[in-house]
Order: sequence, then C-alpha cells, then structure tokens
Amino acid sequence: MSNVRADEKEARMMYKPAAWYDEEKMHDSLGQRVHEHKTQVTAAALGPGRSVVDAVRELKERVAAAEENARKERTQRLALQGQVQGLVADLDASRANAKQLEKIIAKLNHEDRELRLALENDAKRIEDLEFAKSAALESHHSKPRNAELEKRANTAVAAAEAATARLREEQALHGSMRAQCREAQTRAKVAQELQADAEARAERAERALAAARTRSDVDSKDRAQLEIELSSARDTISGLHFQLKTTSAQREGLAADKADLEAQISALRRDLDAISSLFLVK
Repeated sequence: MSNVRADEKEARMMYKPAAWYDEEKMHDSLGQRVHEHKTQVTAAALGPGRSVVDAVRELKERVAAAEENARKERTQRLALQGQVQGLVADLDASRANAKQLEKIIAKLNHEDRELRLALENDAKRIEDLEFAKSAALESHHSKPRNAELEKRANTAVAAAEAATARLREEQALHGSMRAQCREAQTRAKVAQELQADAEARAERAERALAAARTRSDVDSKDRAQLEIELSSARDTISGLHFQLKTTSAQREGLAADKADLEAQISALRRDLDAISSLFLVK
C-alpha cells in the first residue's frame, strides 16, 4: 500500500502541465528577441564591418592620442610660462634702467642750469671789460702820448677781444650741449613709452597664459596669438634696451664735453682776471 502511494507521488512530481511549457517557450522567445535587439544596437553603434574589439582598440588609441596632446600642451604652457617670466625679468631691468635714466636727465638739467648761469656771469664780466677798455682808450687819447701806456692799452684791448671770441666759442659749445641734452630727454620719453607698451603686452600675455591653464587643452589659435604677443613684447623690450644704451652713451659724451667746457671756462676766467689786472695797474 505504501509503495503504491510513493509511485503516485513521484508521478505527480514528474507531471508538468502544458501551460508550463508555453511559459518556457515565451521566455526563450523573449530572451532571443532581447539578444537580437542588443546585437542590432551594437552593430548600429559600431558601424558596418566593425567589431567590439575594433571599437575598444580605437577608443584606446583616442585616449592615448588625447593624453599625448595633453602632454604636449603642458609642455607648451611651461615653455610659454618661462617666456613670460623672462619677459617680466626684462621689464624689471628696464624699469631700473629707466629710473637711472631719469636721474641722469635730472642731473644734466641741473648742470645745464649751472653752466648757463656761469656763462651769463662771464658775459657780464666781458661787458664790464669792454666798458673799462673804452674808458681806458678815451683816457689814453685825452692824455699826452706815452709809449708804455699805449702799449699796455693795446695789449689789454687785444686780450679782451681774444677773450670775447673764446667766450663766443664756449657759448656755441654750450648750445650744442643743451641740444644734446634735449635729445637725450626725447630719447628718455620714447623709452618710457616703449616700456609702457611692453608692460601692456606682457600683462596681456600673462592673462592669456592664465586662461590657458584653466583649460584642459589650448586652442591653436589662442596659442598662436599668445606667441605673437610674446614675440612683439620681446621686440619692444629689445628696442627699449637699444634706446637706453644709446642714451647712456650719449650721456657719457655729454659728460666729457661738460668736463672740457669747465676746463675752458676756468682758463677763460684766469684770462679775464689777468686782463682786469692790466686795467687796474696805474
């Protein structure tokens, strides 16, 4: 009896209704459709004749190319940064030179004023000598002839005329020095304008470089514009240095001319003193 019931139980467990088979078939069909849909989507995304392996390989190549471009861009940004830093250093040196140039011009102006006053005083002394010479000649003509007095008067007149001629030469030299001084002032102004332009270009280059750092890559057009700005700024700085060197050399020439002029003025004053002593001797 117990054996019959066991057989029935086993038979019932092995029995599966027809609906179960229909459901299995439905699941298999749905899975097949999903698989076909995935295959179609993948094929459409990859394109004709391309496999997933090809797509992965191309993706890796694109990633490697992007990394290489990023590395090149970083190298270029570092190079540009070095150029900007060098430009800033040149600007600092130019500012120091410009300040030194301003001091030189101020000193030249002061020396120019001193020389002008000294020459005016010498001119006044020449006028006094001319008056004394005229008075001496008038007194000589009103007195009886005396060879010694006539000789002394003639010597004094000749010395006064020579001193007057030398003074005129010194005045012409001084006028040339003042013209050179004004030219040096003009060069200083030009140098200051060049410096201001170079500073503006450097600031634009620094802003462009800062903007480039905030991006993952640098657009070639922006980079070309940045290089143009840096090149132009470097050219401007070179011109500024040339102006400063030229003005410094010119100032050395002015200093030599000034020393020579002072020596000649000292000799002129000694001659004037000697001439004055001739009129003072009775």
